Amino acid sequence: MSQTILQQRAYLEGLKRRKIEREEEQERQGRTPCARCGRTDHVDGRSRLCPFNRHYGAPTQAVVRQQNRQGRRAGQRQLDAARANPNVPRCSHCILTDGSNDACEHHGNAASHLCHAHKTNVDDVLGNIIGPNHTPFVRRCSLKHALRCHGHSRRQRMRAKANVMQEVNVVVDHVRDLSIKAMLFTQHHALTLLEGSEPIPLHFGSQDYIYGVMQLLLGGHITNQNPNLPQDTGSIFHAYVQSFETADLPTVQPLPGYSQTYAHMAKTLATAVKNGLAESFEPRCRTFLAFKFRSLIPANEKPTKKSLKKLVSFAYDTLCGTDSEPATPTYAHVSWQDAVASVISNVTLGPTPVNLENLTAKFNLYLPVVYGFLAEMEAYNNAATGVVSEETIVDYADNKSCWELLTRLEQFNDLGRRQQNRLVRAFYKMVNHPTMPVRFGPKLGDYLRSGMTTLVTRTREQLSLSRHFLNGRYMIDTSVCFRTTTASTMHATKMYTLLPALRFTRKFVTLDAQCLARIFDQAGAQPRYEDYLFVGNPVAMDGPNDEPSRRGRPRQPVLSDYQKIKKKFLVFWTSLDFKKVRLEQCRESLGSYDVDVPPEGNKIAFRNLVRTDGHTLEFLCERKSRERLPDLVMSDLDDNDMVEFWSYAVNHRVWDEHCTQQPANEKNGVIDQMDIVLPVAVRDPACALPILWLIFTNARFLAYVSKQKVLDEMVNIFAFGGKKYKEHDVLKKIPFSRIPLVMMGSGVFGFTLKGKKTRMSIMPKLKQAELEGRLLVCVVNESFTSQVCCACHTQSLSLARVLDPLTDSAVSLWSVKTCYICQRHWNRDKSAAKNILHLGYLEQEKQPRPEAFTKRQRRLCLSLGKFSNHIEEYELTFPSLCTRLCLSLLYSVFLLVDTVCSLSPS
Repeated sequence: MSQTILQQRAYLEGLKRRKIEREEEQERQGRTPCARCGRTDHVDGRSRLCPFNRHYGAPTQAVVRQQNRQGRRAGQRQLDAARANPNVPRCSHCILTDGSNDACEHHGNAASHLCHAHKTNVDDVLGNIIGPNHTPFVRRCSLKHALRCHGHSRRQRMRAKANVMQEVNVVVDHVRDLSIKAMLFTQHHALTLLEGSEPIPLHFGSQDYIYGVMQLLLGGHITNQNPNLPQDTGSIFHAYVQSFETADLPTVQPLPGYSQTYAHMAKTLATAVKNGLAESFEPRCRTFLAFKFRSLIPANEKPTKKSLKKLVSFAYDTLCGTDSEPATPTYAHVSWQDAVASVISNVTLGPTPVNLENLTAKFNLYLPVVYGFLAEMEAYNNAATGVVSEETIVDYADNKSCWELLTRLEQFNDLGRRQQNRLVRAFYKMVNHPTMPVRFGPKLGDYLRSGMTTLVTRTREQLSLSRHFLNGRYMIDTSVCFRTTTASTMHATKMYTLLPALRFTRKFVTLDAQCLARIFDQAGAQPRYEDYLFVGNPVAMDGPNDEPSRRGRPRQPVLSDYQKIKKKFLVFWTSLDFKKVRLEQCRESLGSYDVDVPPEGNKIAFRNLVRTDGHTLEFLCERKSRERLPDLVMSDLDDNDMVEFWSYAVNHRVWDEHCTQQPANEKNGVIDQMDIVLPVAVRDPACALPILWLIFTNARFLAYVSKQKVLDEMVNIFAFGGKKYKEHDVLKKIPFSRIPLVMMGSGVFGFTLKGKKTRMSIMPKLKQAELEGRLLVCVVNESFTSQVCCACHTQSLSLARVLDPLTDSAVSLWSVKTCYICQRHWNRDKSAAKNILHLGYLEQEKQPRPEAFTKRQRRLCLSLGKFSNHIEEYELTFPSLCTRLCLSLLYSVFLLVDTVCSLSPS
């Protein structure tokens, strides 16, 4: 790290320490500043005065995540206390000769810290090497490049490495099959108990339970003596095995020597079972409530998606039993109110209040609730399967009916999927709006245009006759009316699994020193030996070396606890190349271990554990925790500080979209190789599956590598201009001698516009670069930044509309917005970034937030924006001069009214 970077890091740390001193001074003066923005005119981020409050009263995303973490931890503590084994035997090291306890608290063995003869474990060693405060992290590399095998020639070493990798793949496939079959039996056990109306035991789905199921699958028996475990697991398992044929038994052939790997996988599966209910309980309940409303409300009064979402939210908040009173929705029909009252009176969600703490601590009480929802929806789907759809006369053509009509045209089926969707939307509007002109764009073929025009005219006539028939004119022949089967079809609801189901892809399995040595032994390979490695002199002996033991073998020296840990580390050191992942200092930190000497200079330590999926190798390490310094916001910087920075403004959506697309392209490039590999091995499925798994693990590793490269390059663009874009004309003007100041919009980082997680975000990388001193990140409230024009600073942006060359109708462009005041066109994200920069400077100057970026300005802007969209659509549809003049005059009146309302003090 260069001297300039070190100076920048020291300068940024000085700014953060200055913020701490200011807060302490304000606390001494009796004023507690806000933790989000640092101001003293309000208490926390929920205040209306806080610039980080996006919803004026609703908690921010950071507050919600912190509350969720606290709820999970509190629930986990309650669950651990309830699952504790009451029959734990007394520790043998603390029992005196007369059988009494040595005045210490109850514990089972010397591994507990309550024992006087506590055995040193890895956590104790890590705490002495890098301090008590440390955080886990992972270093990844390819397994092929990390292995170190002994051999006199390169060919021997490569052959030994291939044998070791083959043995690793055998272990990974074995553990994957075992975990999948364990989860299948867990599902079967839960369904057996619930179908018999029996209660779910508290220990169901715990690590001890999953490990016991694994022991049964391997042909053994449950060795755990905890009486609280489900006692009927063995009998249900034997009945489960007898339901299979001899050739398809759900058992797994044992692979001795990997019990620690089984234990780690059992812990992972237990966490998946618990989190699978706690984290997905709310969306599953909302799905069931939406299903109930759709079944209770008549079809002619069916609510829209937005209205249905409000009804579901009100019912769920009421059933959860929270302290806050939910907002009552607006009922457009009496049937809506009756449906809500029926659902609230007949549906229960389990123990109240329904929060993450209770969902985690009372896992066994909420599982029957989800099972009841699934059973009711499954019964509805089964009933819908047997119902025969009949043609019904309707006066409205839905999307499915329009699609069925258009598929009868031959030219329509030759179009692409997107073009077909556009034509279906245009056909839907023309058919259901008789006054709308039948026009199509020049891009549509003559034959298809004439066919669609005829189809629209005929369908309109049929719908008109259907309206007359439904109004009481029964003399009309029903054969000429519009008839469809979609109105009488029962739509099946979406289902989900009771417990999480595992995929057949390769999982990451955890290996300790014993498992790794076992793999080398089974592969017939030896790690590369180094003479300067040693464990140390033994601290005690059972007897003289020449005195034989009871079995006739010479006695082995007794190693201390620390020497045993170091010996396990040397197994990894001789078998794996730590230099590939920049962890060569781990041996020096372990060699400097001393119980009586405090740690000095050691920042990284190895946990004596690795994870692998047969292709990628993960080193599980611990890093010394840095001092927790507060994050800076723009109000913490004064004018003298701003001289040292060069400011950027970033709308996080642009970077998230770039991040999600780049690894996918890399991964698709790897998956394309399947076309070359599969034809050779497709004749034998047993040979094709390992090839598929190998390609998948390789693609997963390359996607991870490409993701890291993309994020690192984006950070380098901010800090130094990057490698590729350093010669850009814009970046040449940036003085990189100053510290880059990145103003990031306060969005939900790591999520797409549809609310889906992108698997990565640039924010963690930026924060890591900030800790290194390469730049400074300040979060700015981005509310309404994409709705305000960056030139005139009014909420006057609306989606730009253009004519579709296929359907000859006005369509909206998501990425382009138009200001109806200054008549300028803007890129959505660039305009938002400029507004973020403007708001950041205002916040730094301690000026109030402009009215245009608050909800108060949305008095008339929203309706005016919709009106401007209709004006553009009518201008594009009716290009007559008289109509355009009338619309322009009406538009000017609306602008005048909006200006008067914005200038009024109220």
